[in-house]
Amino acid sequence: MNKVIKSLTLTIITILAFHSMSHAARVNNGAGVQGEYGKMSLGFEYDSESERDMQFDSGIILEGGGTEPFLALGNSITGGSFESSRIMLRGSFGLTDWMDAFVQLGFADADFSYQVIELGVPEAISFSGDSDLAYGLGLKAAIANVEGYQVYSNLHLFQSEVEGAYTEDGVLLGTAEATVQEVQLALFAAKTFDMWTPYGGLKFSELNVEIDRSLLADTFHEEHKADGNIGLFVGTDVVLKPGLSANIEFRFVDESALSLGLNWTF
Repeated sequence: MNKVIKSLTLTIITILAFHSMSHAARVNNGAGVQGEYGKMSLGFEYDSESERDMQFDSGIILEGGGTEPFLALGNSITGGSFESSRIMLRGSFGLTDWMDAFVQLGFADADFSYQVIELGVPEAISFSGDSDLAYGLGLKAAIANVEGYQVYSNLHLFQSEVEGAYTEDGVLLGTAEATVQEVQLALFAAKTFDMWTPYGGLKFSELNVEIDRSLLADTFHEEHKADGNIGLFVGTDVVLKPGLSANIEFRFVDESALSLGLNWTF
């Protein structure tokens, strides 16, 4: 990515984040919705996804004007694993008294690895991508109140594209580009106790990783998807002062991940 654009974007995110002391958690972006049309908040989030199991989906090799299967007959791919760290700025906007829209802009890296079993011999493949531009958007809605527990739903779309090193058994084969796409739908409940609002729920997510690279005259394209799609999450918001809150969130079962953030409502 153009270094000037990247530096300018990082500067804008940093200024907004520290000026507003903002937050947004990976699933829940602050306790409650804005509550009225036009009300806004800014959030600053650090998200670390330390482990997510992946499985090979498909792939092709473009060779001399023709195509070949990515895997030769009898070969297989196993042990796929994905990791990523993200720093995102999120802006939320009240659409109604019960629904918000939000957009995200920031940076994300990506590390991906797996083993190719060729004639019974494993070969370790890895991709290590540097931090690059990432973005997302979504909706959050308050859908019910059950005996003091507020129930929410959340739809989140995310994408990042990173360049990095592609290696086989530790030997560099060249650079590659990975496109990471995620669609997530979550349902959770929250209850406020004084300054604390703990929450927890269930999420369904589709994570896809596509890797493209070239070697001599050949072009390789491979696609991988998350091995598990259903997960759980728990977290809490805490009000630091009126309009300013902090958040911590844990996600597990389908992934191992942690989010930290600050959020400013105005």
